[in-house]
Amino acid sequence: MFLMACSVKSVKLSVIGLSCLQKLISHDAAASSALKEILATLKDHAEMTDEIVQLKTLQTMLILFQSHLHPESEESMSQALGICLYLLESSRSSDSVRNTAAATFRQAVALVFDNVIRAESLPSGKASSARLSSRATSVADNVTHSFSRTLSLASNSGEPTMRENLSDVGKLGLRLLEDLTALAAGGSATWLRVRSLHRTFALDILEFVLSTYVAIFRVLLSYQQVLRHQICSLLMTSLRTNVELEGEAGEPSFRRLVLRLVSHVIRLYSSSLVTESEVFLNMLVKVTRQDLPLWHQILVLEILRGFCVEACTLRLLFQTFDMNPVNTNVVENIVRALALVVATIQASDSSEETLAAVAGMFSSKAKGIEWSMDNDASNAAVLVASEAHTITLALEGLLGVVFTIATLTDEALDVGEACGVLRAIEPLNSFLASLCKFTINNPNEGEKKSMLQSPGSKKSETSMDQRDSIILTPKNVQALRTLFNVAHRLHNVLGPSWVLVLETLSALDRAIHSPHASTQEVSASVSRLTRDTSGQYSDFHILSSLNSQLFESSALMNIAAVKSLLSALHQLSSQHISGSSQLSGQQILSISFSVERTASILVNNLHRVEPIWDQIAAHHLELASCSNPQLRSMALDSLDQSICSVVGSEKFHGISSAPHQFQESQMVNESETVSFEYAVLSPLMILYSSNKNVDVQMGALKILLHVLERHGETLSYSWPSILHMLRVVTDASEKDLISLGFQSIRVIMNEGLATIPVQCLDECILVTGAYGTQKTEINISLTAVGLLWTATDFVVKGLISKSVEQANHMNEEAQSGATVKEINIKQVSPKQVVDYSKLFFSVFSVLQKLGSDDRPEVRNSAVRTLFQTLSTHGQKLSKSMWEDCLWLYVFPMLEHVSHLASTSSRDEWQGKELGTRAGKAVHMLIHHSRNTAQKQWDETIVLVLGGIARLLRSFFPFLQQLSKFSSGWVLLLDFIKNSILNGSKEVALAAINCLQTFVGANCPKVLSCTPTISL
Repeated sequence: MFLMACSVKSVKLSVIGLSCLQKLISHDAAASSALKEILATLKDHAEMTDEIVQLKTLQTMLILFQSHLHPESEESMSQALGICLYLLESSRSSDSVRNTAAATFRQAVALVFDNVIRAESLPSGKASSARLSSRATSVADNVTHSFSRTLSLASNSGEPTMRENLSDVGKLGLRLLEDLTALAAGGSATWLRVRSLHRTFALDILEFVLSTYVAIFRVLLSYQQVLRHQICSLLMTSLRTNVELEGEAGEPSFRRLVLRLVSHVIRLYSSSLVTESEVFLNMLVKVTRQDLPLWHQILVLEILRGFCVEACTLRLLFQTFDMNPVNTNVVENIVRALALVVATIQASDSSEETLAAVAGMFSSKAKGIEWSMDNDASNAAVLVASEAHTITLALEGLLGVVFTIATLTDEALDVGEACGVLRAIEPLNSFLASLCKFTINNPNEGEKKSMLQSPGSKKSETSMDQRDSIILTPKNVQALRTLFNVAHRLHNVLGPSWVLVLETLSALDRAIHSPHASTQEVSASVSRLTRDTSGQYSDFHILSSLNSQLFESSALMNIAAVKSLLSALHQLSSQHISGSSQLSGQQILSISFSVERTASILVNNLHRVEPIWDQIAAHHLELASCSNPQLRSMALDSLDQSICSVVGSEKFHGISSAPHQFQESQMVNESETVSFEYAVLSPLMILYSSNKNVDVQMGALKILLHVLERHGETLSYSWPSILHMLRVVTDASEKDLISLGFQSIRVIMNEGLATIPVQCLDECILVTGAYGTQKTEINISLTAVGLLWTATDFVVKGLISKSVEQANHMNEEAQSGATVKEINIKQVSPKQVVDYSKLFFSVFSVLQKLGSDDRPEVRNSAVRTLFQTLSTHGQKLSKSMWEDCLWLYVFPMLEHVSHLASTSSRDEWQGKELGTRAGKAVHMLIHHSRNTAQKQWDETIVLVLGGIARLLRSFFPFLQQLSKFSSGWVLLLDFIKNSILNGSKEVALAAINCLQTFVGANCPKVLSCTPTISL
């Protein structure tokens, strides 16, 4: 019925009929016997002039090819493909119909050869179309990508077994291939129902088939014969340049397709088509030497460049031809041809402009920008740009050969096949030395010194100014840009040769920052080609940008190349500090260059900092240990930036994000995580412990302070080392060192107690106490006592939260029916529990020790803090903790202070000497109540008694419930009695006030509860 509707040839009915027919075919509702009638109907509709009907016909054809009705016989397939080609070549077809017909025909061809793959049981993998690389892509990247992409194919591609017999599907594909080849040659098809076809379209289809279905041509003999005798013959005829080409064959698009087909034949089939590939390569090389249009030479050079940057292709060509005495040295001829292109252009009259344009192209490529000519460029500018493009392609081809050899050498080294290749370092160094010689002409320090010592000061000064004025000629600038390009493209293989490059870049850096340096301007036409798109940057700005980009691009290098670059930077600075401590300005600038570039490499490689950190740290440690104070300061500033960058990076956060609770054995675990975190901060410990320069020790402490202030919460495993270092600082005699160390402790105690591993909290308290006992700065000791008060607040909060969690846990278990024994078993794991009671008594132990300090201000502050802590947080302590506080700290402190007071000196002190008057010393006046040591200790006893009075007044009912209350009470009353009878007036009054305070507040309770106790 639908076919009958279509036979009416009404546009409306035809569209409806074709749509319904598409649905039937797509749902497999049409019988196979209807194929012939369907194709006849589609052929009739293809001849209609309506565009909608033609597009609908092509749409139906595509659905037909993809359904179970797809043509299988040669007759039906020929008819189906003929419909597509008719619409493609018809003069009555619109552009949209032609484009749709071309796409449909391409898909039909793909389906035909997919069926050949399945019918002949060939490998299903398809070779990717090896298109030419972008000109803005790095040669090194092209070589590396090509090698990784084709290495597996090259290693698995043995010589396949050829087959002669073909299935019916294989024969159908062969007929299609033969007709496509004939049409591409300008002939007529014998099987396809088309009179003629655009040769460009036929070549494009052939390129698609040759680059996609490689297995067909490698295994099926009939297909390989077509490739050898017909396709290769077509390509050889098309490559000829000694005859005048007319029509379509002379157009650039046709030549480009021919060259691409030749490239595919050489790249994919040279192992089986040795003679043909050799002829093709020799013809390509010959083209570079002929006087042809530049666009033609550029197309050929793009093909040759593609061979040079593909490692496996170049290796295959070398093994097939150059290593075979019978064949031509193809690779050698390619290299010679590329070198001749560069030499020929350089010898021309416009060589200077052309080389400047080459520099502009390389500058654009270094920034990832595709170079293009201005719209208003003159014919002369276009000619210069085209010549520059040929040189660029030739240079990239030569660099590709060098880098390909290096890449293949690296692979050969893995299996022990190329040990002798390392001898090539000497020629590479010679090449770099020659190149660097033309970069910057800078007088060395020996020349300047000899000039200064020469007679005639005015003459010497004038000559000196002239030598300080550095002028970069266009040749210098070009040499520098070439050096940057070499470094970018060979960065993975330079190795020890980096030193030569870095010495030149260091000199360039000095020139850039020199007020006497300048560049010579070139002609206007050249500067237009070489200038940036904004046209506002001088050569120095461009060179400075290239200098920075080289080290920023280290993120793209392999790790071995980054290590080689860091070693070269280290060597550059070491060769200057190996002599005397008196360094020249030029030497200091060179060292500054190496330090800055090392920091730049670190910042750009934070994602893989572990393998390179040791080199960076060693470089900084060496500079920090030298005798020059300027270099030490430079090294410390850079180390500060480096450590903070690493600790603040996402990579470090990922490594050190382990839980803060770890067992004692885990503190010394030599795992990767622990080792790296320790390695990052270990330079600070090394600098402080092994370096005797105070400025270096202060620098290490400043860096540690910055790390704690900015990233202290990210640290985990390095806390024991940090606290040990801060404790060692308390033994220093320099006030500045102790002050810096204490700043770090203050940051930890005020902001970091919640993030420190629990096993380190006790050590942190002890280190704070050590700063309290140091005798260098009393203000630090007093502040340390205040920090201990902060620690008690933290500890008490932990005690409260711990009690609440335990209560909630027990309630939940009790509600679920668990026994008391089960509840105890299900307690939290010990390694996750913080022993806040132990921490609380650690604080009290430190305060007790400070309470006997020989400095009155310190011990009085410690006594006040101890009793204020008990008064403030006493209601939150358990009975057992109160027992320990009284018998381990309060009463022993009372007894110890009383003993020290009784044994202290009664000699009067003289105040601090302020100066002299009339030849006699003038001392600061001291109040008579504090002019002896004993009187000072009496003040401490008064503070102890006052603290005890406050405790009794606030907690007496609770203290009565303690098991040792009676004995403690008797001991206290005996002390009060003895103080009243035998103590000084100040102590006696304090004892009476203590008793009065207690009696006034608790007398009724005392009489009712303890009637037998009396004075």
